[in-house]
Amino acid sequence: MLTHVRRRDKVRARLPNARLQEKFAPTEKPHAFGCKRISLENGFYELFGKPNVHLVDVNETPVVEVTPTAIRTSEKEWDFDHVICATGFDALTGGLLAMNVEGRNGMKLQEKWRAGVKTFLGLSVGDFPNM
Repeated sequence: MLTHVRRRDKVRARLPNARLQEKFAPTEKPHAFGCKRISLENGFYELFGKPNVHLVDVNETPVVEVTPTAIRTSEKEWDFDHVICATGFDALTGGLLAMNVEGRNGMKLQEKWRAGVKTFLGLSVGDFPNM
């Protein structure tokens, strides 16, 4: 099994510069392995070696405006042909919440889980008989 350091170093070797290496494979782990979505990619990191591909971290340079031909951040205006918006995902609760599940007395699952998802031994939820 690969250790964290070996996995990190394999990713870093595929990236063209220190900024991208630190963004995608930081030397200090931001979280334990597996706590965030694990990248199951094929050629993703190599894309960042192309002259027409840029990583824009909106935490560092927030989006100010989207126009028909560009995205303006606090740093500069980026002309584009295609925009890929990666917002993350919700693999488990997202689908259930999107179904607008209703339990006893008309309670919505969104309301039940408002303070966070709490389950026991799987996905059984009190007051939701079919769960």
